[in-house]
Amino acid sequence: MRLSSLTILTLVSCLILCVAFKKSGNKVFDKIDQYLNDMEDAGNSGQVLVAMDGEVYKRGFGKADKEKDIPFTPQTITGTGSITKQFTGAAILKLEMQGKLKTNDLLTKYFKNVPEDKKSITLHHLLTHSAGFPGAIGDDYAAISSQEFMDLAMGSPLLFQPGIGYEYSNVGYSILAILVEQLSGMTYEQYLNKELFLPAGMEQTGYIIPEWPEDQLAVGYKNGKLWGKLNEKNWGEEGPYWHLKGNGGVLSNSEEMYKWHQALVGDKILSDAAKEKYYGKHVREGEGANSHYGYGWAIIPTPRGTDLITHNGGNGIFMADFLRYPKEDVTIWFATNGVNRSNRNTGGEIARMVFQPEYQARVKVTNGVEPLTKEEEKVKNALLAMLNSDDDQSIKDFVRAQFSPGMIDMAPMEEHLNILGGIRKELSGFSSDSSKKLGDDVILTFSNKDYSVDVVVNVENGKIVGMGVDN
Repeated sequence: MRLSSLTILTLVSCLILCVAFKKSGNKVFDKIDQYLNDMEDAGNSGQVLVAMDGEVYKRGFGKADKEKDIPFTPQTITGTGSITKQFTGAAILKLEMQGKLKTNDLLTKYFKNVPEDKKSITLHHLLTHSAGFPGAIGDDYAAISSQEFMDLAMGSPLLFQPGIGYEYSNVGYSILAILVEQLSGMTYEQYLNKELFLPAGMEQTGYIIPEWPEDQLAVGYKNGKLWGKLNEKNWGEEGPYWHLKGNGGVLSNSEEMYKWHQALVGDKILSDAAKEKYYGKHVREGEGANSHYGYGWAIIPTPRGTDLITHNGGNGIFMADFLRYPKEDVTIWFATNGVNRSNRNTGGEIARMVFQPEYQARVKVTNGVEPLTKEEEKVKNALLAMLNSDDDQSIKDFVRAQFSPGMIDMAPMEEHLNILGGIRKELSGFSSDSSKKLGDDVILTFSNKDYSVDVVVNVENGKIVGMGVDN
């Protein structure tokens, strides 16, 4: 299951969008450096790049390979996860620039035996998660040919009529990657390498084309235990199989991704007309959401009248977060080989330090599960009551009574209604199984017969100062 990126991204990162930007230069970099020192001391690892005011800060911290004592550096190759989707979106737009397709073309123009319920699907629908396909139809590492994947996709029931809804779907992006191969006569990676990566100066990004030294690739760790390298999992001769190819799995590093950002600012890759589609606010990421999905990017408006263009990705072990504020000339990249509660919002914490110069991020180190205080029990019970209600007034009452003044002021009440109403809708049919406290976080676990979801609230002095969803 994947909750909408509205739910995950907006709640976790809302503060960074709601503060005034001030030019801060190296003072910000000094604070980021101290934060990463603390992250490393707490056992975290990864890489960070921050570009602002014409300066670039980049650093690795912790270990890329604990067994071999290899440090994480800005050059370490790591996973980008679903950030791969914006490469696929760029590839489709490049093919359109080359006259080989149009984004409003029907799926039936390129594929045979499309069933009746899918004949109205366009490439635009696939790019914007509005085709109706489910999130996934198989395991990332299951061996499957392109034809087998298409047969499986065409046989899968749609969740809604194409064009009338939004459901984040890896399936649509894999279909787009198959189309890239069909129209270019190259493998998906070969086309990306020729038309996107090399023109951007990126020689270390891809699936199998780059010849990385073994010690340059990060090793993944799940709950502190060895998981391994991404390209050592069940891949084929051309990289990952089709449940992953096109929607995820591209390997890169912070320096390469910054080159990609710089290439997108100019016209090396895409024309201005293509970028209007690329960053277009095409489909809301859920009913009533203020965030939209473009072609592989989420676009979130800020109160400053600018946009955050962003995407994240991960598999529960590796995680990456790419935040771009083009009008304010701020770019942030974060990646880790061992995602956990203390580092999953590192990108958001860094952004908050950039946009709120007086803020210093702190690393939360917990000493295990603790009992809830009486004040935290009250917050928990109020949250459960709000989630079990069915009217907007209960959300307004919850915000006014339980949010700290800073949380209330982060967004208009309408946005609080959209966010909390979205969580309530997502959790419809779930039951609350347990609650626990880790550090300052109160964690409520909800589940149904298939999935488990944690709602995490950060409580200080009896008020909610942060909130997010973890699944």
